[in-house]
Order: sequence, then structure tokens, then C-alpha cells
Amino acid sequence: MRTRLLRIVLPIGAIASATIGFAQAPSGNPGGAPTGRGSGPAAAPSIAAPARGSASVRVPAWRQLRTAVGSLMGWQVGVSLGSYRHDTFMDAARKAEALDLAALEGDSTQKVSLQIPKSLDYRLAPGEREAVFERMAALNVRMVVYSVADMSDDEAIARKQFEFAKALGVETVAVDRVPASLAAIEKLADEFGVNVALSGSPKSVMHALQGRGRRIGTYADLSTWARNGVSVAEGISLVGDRLMAVRVGDRSAFAPLVNELNRHELKPAIIVHADLSRSADLQVGQRNLSADLLRSLEAFERAAQPLVAERVMQLSRSIPIKGPDRLTA
Repeated sequence: MRTRLLRIVLPIGAIASATIGFAQAPSGNPGGAPTGRGSGPAAAPSIAAPARGSASVRVPAWRQLRTAVGSLMGWQVGVSLGSYRHDTFMDAARKAEALDLAALEGDSTQKVSLQIPKSLDYRLAPGEREAVFERMAALNVRMVVYSVADMSDDEAIARKQFEFAKALGVETVAVDRVPASLAAIEKLADEFGVNVALSGSPKSVMHALQGRGRRIGTYADLSTWARNGVSVAEGISLVGDRLMAVRVGDRSAFAPLVNELNRHELKPAIIVHADLSRSADLQVGQRNLSADLLRSLEAFERAAQPLVAERVMQLSRSIPIKGPDRLTA
């Protein structure tokens, strides 16, 4: 398996240096730094802010398919920090980054740290938010998805939720329950430039999305789909390009998922989640959580490898060959 992956990864590095220049942060947000800190009360500047990436241990993006697919296929692959249910955000982010990932899904119910025993939500004080920013900067990670139970019906509170997500650099807020006033939430989503993805059955979500703009989409939990008798192919056909993020807990779902995403040319965030319901002993499951997530990421890479190989071949044919007289010194 490792040898086969190297045969794909090494050409990726060559192509990246020639044409793509793989980046672990989205354009317009250099280094993946959280944006929008100016919203709300101003926080005092950090006296000794850590250097970006100073705590990172992951390898370069092009050396792992799980990160290289971001530039090749448009898929941002990360893990749900909510999988680490007994860890704080600070500890869970470190463990996730050690899996050679730059993308994360934050969880509004997770405590920030032992020193800040508060949930990761809009009620954090400015200095507490700054600690979250600095942790993400030190690890050089991005919170591409931020999961909340719901968006408040109170517009003032909903605005604070969006301000917080924007400050963290979140691209998509995943919501468990469809907001009572989706029109009001859509207005805020447009104002802050943050997507909102609704959870639920494909048919019910698509019904709620009727008449809504492109900032409102769907968050697909494939385990929930399977329990409701919805296959990956059927669900993706129903939601189409409204798919913003997908959560995968069952490794057997990776192969049909990546093939359907490729067939429909969809580019959602792919969030790997540890399904501890498979473990009879939850405490043992927690101790082995990173190993379980790593096996899931390797399963994703095996499923994606043929598609990545095909894309590499396509790119290699489109790169002009330079003669000796055009090579740079």
C-alpha cells in the first residue's frame, strides 16, 4: 500500500512545483489565519503570539493524499474534533493535526481547555477567543466546518454566532436543526460570507432549501443516511451541488462517496468521524481514537488513489515540456 501511494504522491510533488503550488490555506486567507477578529469587542494584542506553524508536526501537504486532494480534487479532508469527546479543543486540535491534517471540524459543545472550561461558542470573552486563535495559528490549521445544534431565533444572538464563526475563519456552519426563520439566517450568511449547511434527510433538506440562495446548503451525515435507507449515490443525486460538507463514520462509504463526488464534480469538505458505537468499551475506544481515525484516513486514501492517479495523468499531459534554453537556472 505504501509503495503504491508513493507512486502517486511523488508525481504530485513534481506537478505541484510546476503548476499547482499546493497550499494548505484557501486563497484570500494567507496561512489559513482566522479572519474577522475586528468583529465585536476588540481583544488586546497578544504580547508573545506563537509563530504560525510553530507547534505543527505534520508533513508537507503534497506528501499525503489526504491533503494533496485539496488542490487536485477540491476536497478538504479533516476530522471532527467532536470525535475526541473527552478532550478539550486545545488537545483535540493537536491530536488531529498530528494525523497530518490541516482542516478541522469544530464542535460548539467542546470545552476550550482546562484553563478555559467554557464551550467553544460566541460567549467566549475576547481574551479566551484569542487563545483559540493562537492555538490554531501555532498548529497552522483551519476550521473549515463548525458544528452547532441550531442557529438562534433571536437575530441578535444569531449575529453573534456568525461573528464568532467568521472570526475563526470558518467556511461552513453545520446546523443540526433547520432554523425557524431560514430567510433571516440566509441574510446573515450573505452578510458575513459564511455558509450554513443543514443536516437531515436529503429530501427534507432540499425541501427547506427551495428558494434559498447559494450560501445555504446541506451537511450530509452518511451514517444517518444509511440508517434511513438512503444510499450514497441516491443522496448525492438528490442534494447535488448544494452539498457543502459530508461526514463519514463508516470506512466502507469512502469508495462510493469519492466516486460520486468525482462523477458529479462536487467539492465539499470531507469530515472523518470516529463512530465509537462500534466499540463495546467506550473508554478503550477513546484511548485508541487517533489510531481509529488514522485507519479511516488510510481507507479514504485507498478509495481516492485511482481518481488521484487519473487526475495526475491529466495534469501531466497538460504541462508543457521546456527545452534547455527555457529552463530556469
